[in-house]
Amino acid sequence: MKKWINKGLALLCTLVLLSGLGLPGALAADAGGCGESLSWSLQDGTLTITGSGAMTDYSDYSFAPWYEQREAIHTVILPEGLTRVGNLAFYECSNLTTVALPASVSAIGDFAFAGCTGLLTVTLPGALTAIGESGFRECESLTAVSLPASITTIGDRAFYRCNSLTSITIPGSVTSLGKQAFSYCESLRQAVVNANLDMLPDWSFYGCGNLSSITLAPTIREVGDLAFDGCPGVSHVYTPNGDETTMDEIQQQLPETTVIPNNPPQSTEVTQEQEDAWVTTQVTETQETVIVVDTVQPKEEGETTVNISATVREPSGWQELEKVILEKAEAFPEETIWVSVQLSGTQVSEDDLAPYAGKNICFSITTATGNTWEIDMAHQAMENASQTGDMSFSVTQVLEKPEGISCESLYLLTFRGSTRFNATIPVKLSNQFFGKTATLYWQDGKNYQIAQTVLVDQKGTAWFSLAGTDMQTQYYVAINAEGVNREDAVIPQSMYQSYGAQEGEVQLMDAQGTKYAITGRSSSWGITGKQFALYVAVGIGVVVLLAGSVMYTLYKLQQSKHRYRVAPGSRGEAFSPIDQEELRIQVMQELLEEQKNKEKKK
Repeated sequence: MKKWINKGLALLCTLVLLSGLGLPGALAADAGGCGESLSWSLQDGTLTITGSGAMTDYSDYSFAPWYEQREAIHTVILPEGLTRVGNLAFYECSNLTTVALPASVSAIGDFAFAGCTGLLTVTLPGALTAIGESGFRECESLTAVSLPASITTIGDRAFYRCNSLTSITIPGSVTSLGKQAFSYCESLRQAVVNANLDMLPDWSFYGCGNLSSITLAPTIREVGDLAFDGCPGVSHVYTPNGDETTMDEIQQQLPETTVIPNNPPQSTEVTQEQEDAWVTTQVTETQETVIVVDTVQPKEEGETTVNISATVREPSGWQELEKVILEKAEAFPEETIWVSVQLSGTQVSEDDLAPYAGKNICFSITTATGNTWEIDMAHQAMENASQTGDMSFSVTQVLEKPEGISCESLYLLTFRGSTRFNATIPVKLSNQFFGKTATLYWQDGKNYQIAQTVLVDQKGTAWFSLAGTDMQTQYYVAINAEGVNREDAVIPQSMYQSYGAQEGEVQLMDAQGTKYAITGRSSSWGITGKQFALYVAVGIGVVVLLAGSVMYTLYKLQQSKHRYRVAPGSRGEAFSPIDQEELRIQVMQELLEEQKNKEKKK
């Protein structure tokens, strides 16, 4: 009996320990239910919701079942048929970069995406009617949001501290706007409030230090307390109703602001005076794109700085962006135009970049998956630009190192598309590798070639500069690879001062003077460049051999015809009909003579 009791206690202790470690419930921890007719599964960083109906509302004492693994979630797949995103559903999923809500979703719960600091883009459906309290609170990387015309309710602090949001338009369908909905959106430059409201709520845009232009709906006749407090940059407020009481309230909160009783222009432009420069901000928002242009002109001698920030919602948005960029490039031909682009997807056409080839324009393009490409157009040719490629890539740690690579840690770098232009690509690894070397290898047949070695920066990022990438080629990033000389490593700009160099004094290049490393390229048939060259050489050899054989056969045939059609010694003169008959008789006689000799031998 004692033996069985001891066994039972041991089993109970084992179950308790395993449950504490989360091992026995591996399946339960990675899958389960999240609504009456909804279930979920988490695998390889992708959280997949299946089924239909409303999602469970979670709370701060009962978080979503995937909350403990929230940092591992990079992608969320939601089903058509989902009607509501539950409260705190994706709370603090900090590595989630993009969300596309299906057309069936009509409501987003309280704190549903709050704390998703890495969220870059979100697609809201046309059927959406409500965003709950703090729905997107502290989504620090969100640059633009397109609110659908169906939305009626925006809760308190819905976009509170969305620090990267540059422009917002609240549609006329909104009849309920919560307090502090856009407070502390530090990058917000333009706000258009078309909401059907009598009063703009308290603290609506409190602490939006860069806000320069505000448009209020004609129905708004009262402004709440501190609605624009902490917005020193606002120079124009447009209020079409022309109500004097409203204008006076705005003037009291913003004494140095011009209140204009009229509709705003399609593109607003504001110039502000700073201590040593004039800053002109131009904001343009359409269905396809949001473009913010900051032009900083020093009061005394110095270079003018032009920074353009754009969110491209649709591919056609590149055409609108092109007009703005080329206009600034023409106005400031000697200056470098810095352009930051946030994509709503991952595709970029070479046609979109071709107009800037050879010009002093530097792009920083970030995809919806969080991948960034730094492209200096002054170093691009792009004569035959026609390819459209996927610019997303992934980094996965490799435990079993392939033969030929010996290092401290190894990662597989996979590109989902091929590119044909020079670009610098930040590969995010781990800050534990700060100061160590990261070497990029590419597979050439059975061998691995070194493309470039760089130093890992303070954030654990390796910046590789590549002359094109290829989706068919395998790339590896090796930390402290054996046999690599540290002195040959490229130093990232953030570490220039540590090596006694100032930014701008040196260029990003290795010890051999190479800025953009050439890696293996695959053809559209899925073979490497070296294999392609070998196959071409073999093919040419086969063609030459066949051609030689055909030519020799034709030559022998011609010789055979020539023997019967040309008289010996005639040097190409044809026989007459009489001569041909004599030759025929002669041949027949020779054949008869040969036949007689055979019969005699028998």
